[in-house]
Amino acid sequence: MKELLDNLRIYPRIDREDMYSKIFNMPSDIEYVLKAMEYLKLPEKIVVKGKSIEYGRPNNVVICGMGGSAIGGIILKDLLWELTSIPIEVVRDYVPPSYIDEKSLVILVSYSGNTEETLNCLLYSLKSGAMLYMITSNGALLKVAEKHSIPHYRVPKGYPPRAAIIHLTLPSLYIISKLLDMPIYLEQLRDTVKLLRKLRTSIAREVPFEENIAKVSAMKLLNKIPIIYSYRPYRGIGYRLKTQFNENCKILAFFEEVPEMNHNGIMGWESTTQYSKTLKVVIIRGSKESTEIHHRLKFLEELLESRGVEYLNIRSSSKFLIGETFELIMLLDMITYYLSIARGVDPTPVPIIEELKRYLSTTTGTLSRIQAELESF
Repeated sequence: MKELLDNLRIYPRIDREDMYSKIFNMPSDIEYVLKAMEYLKLPEKIVVKGKSIEYGRPNNVVICGMGGSAIGGIILKDLLWELTSIPIEVVRDYVPPSYIDEKSLVILVSYSGNTEETLNCLLYSLKSGAMLYMITSNGALLKVAEKHSIPHYRVPKGYPPRAAIIHLTLPSLYIISKLLDMPIYLEQLRDTVKLLRKLRTSIAREVPFEENIAKVSAMKLLNKIPIIYSYRPYRGIGYRLKTQFNENCKILAFFEEVPEMNHNGIMGWESTTQYSKTLKVVIIRGSKESTEIHHRLKFLEELLESRGVEYLNIRSSSKFLIGETFELIMLLDMITYYLSIARGVDPTPVPIIEELKRYLSTTTGTLSRIQAELESF
């Protein structure tokens, strides 16, 4: 199996839609967004169906999105946890919180622009008078944005939503920072570009197995069910890894947060001998690890060893949070990429999700109803 991942001829046969290039394009994606943000100007106000929406400092931020389009909001919440005094809520549902009003900033994120849950949140947000910002590549979301001059970032086409992570995260960071008069950390983002380009040289397909941490880690996860643990400010990264195992590798995976899992989930390891060989724990760690969390994880490692359960510690080499965040995302994405190749599975298609969308279109008709209602605005 080791030889498989060093055989460069197999990659185009399995990775038919070239997920590899999309992962490796992250540094250039950061540069693209930074350039685009130079030209962004927020209006003082816009008028939607006779209602004036004025832009200023918000009292709260609500980020609405689903799947790969929501991950950026979850990661952003971790990044800004200690930097802002206003609440940030991530909504992965049909309805935003009832408190949104003209002092709320609602960011609506949908790569396709036709995600029915996000469009339904848009309906509520339009009626609330909230400040709006949209991130999309096309669809009904873009139509509404252009029709009413709602500020928006247009994501380049050609990505699966989960691979557009940079485009779906950094514009929100920029808008929130601008409205709250916070530093945007441009220099740290430029340093992150250098960091990711350096990382690429060690995890590329051409790097031999024994020297490639992403390949080695992937093989340790082959034929295993991943159990992922992480803690603030890496919770969003842990959750994203779970979803990358699901979508890229087409396998089940599970995620829990420390210290919360110490109060419930840890009891699941009480009697695991009959299936311990089928599990592999992945612990995501970074420079923000407190003494308390360190000792909780030390206890967990000793517990896993006593139960015969193997685990991996995945760390970033960066010492600043934005750099850590995107370095871990890129490394973990490549681990799931190599695992998909080892399993002989094309990482890009998500056939069951597409099947569900077709089923819903013929049974509920919700998306068509929402799109029709948006036409009236």
